Amino acid sequence: METPTNGVSSAQPERGLSVFTQNARPIGRDPVKMLTKEEIDKAHSYVLSNCVEVRPYFVKYQEELQVGIGDNVSRRQQQNFAQWFKQHMIALRFQDSEEATNGLSSLACGPQSMKSYPCCVINGVCFWVRRDKRLNAPNPGLHILRKNEDKVIELFGLATNVIELVYKLGQRVVLFSCEWFNTNPDENLIEKENNLVNICVSSKWYDDDPFVLANEAIQVFYVDDQKWRPSWRLVQGVQARVLLNTTPIHNSKNESNKNSAALAQSTENTFDG
Repeated sequence: METPTNGVSSAQPERGLSVFTQNARPIGRDPVKMLTKEEIDKAHSYVLSNCVEVRPYFVKYQEELQVGIGDNVSRRQQQNFAQWFKQHMIALRFQDSEEATNGLSSLACGPQSMKSYPCCVINGVCFWVRRDKRLNAPNPGLHILRKNEDKVIELFGLATNVIELVYKLGQRVVLFSCEWFNTNPDENLIEKENNLVNICVSSKWYDDDPFVLANEAIQVFYVDDQKWRPSWRLVQGVQARVLLNTTPIHNSKNESNKNSAALAQSTENTFDG
């Protein structure tokens, strides 16, 4: 996948951008799935929308679209932002503006390549991809919060791929591609009682929005439902979460699950969904 330099300096890469400073280390030799160009573009758009330093440019983009800051921006408009941001950085670079740092310019150029991995270590916690749901093995998953218009959506799911996007100056961003269970509270497919969370794993959600930054995710495990319902699982490892940023950029604090290794050894099930 080729991307022009567009005037980006070949000097030492800047590591200051929030998305370039993840404490995530992909591991494993066997790639899970290489992404199509369309999927890479979608993953890059997600990176931009979750980069704190890019937020002012998204606001400027909304102003040029004459869209209110509090209004919902369509998915197509969010995807078009990537091209707008790239051209805006090129223009600033041409003007020798100090605003167009190497980091922002490199990010704006888009990923030069991608790599796929079966596993990722974040703060000592090992997240791995679930390839065969029928194997009798631990069922590790992910838990995140996502801003959707005026609501905060709680998502539970499975990692289906670990993706590393490599940018122009060598900066790397690690994402998970996920399969989300339907936790829409209006559909009664998630139950919360005291500190227990049960979810139905046979219904899926957010099929067109699979990506999440690796540092956004908290690891959880799915064990047999206490009420013996075949398509339901009890979620273990759920922690209190705070959504740090509001629309259109989301970023949640990365926390490690100290009990993940013990849970992995003691939990064996098969998904029926």
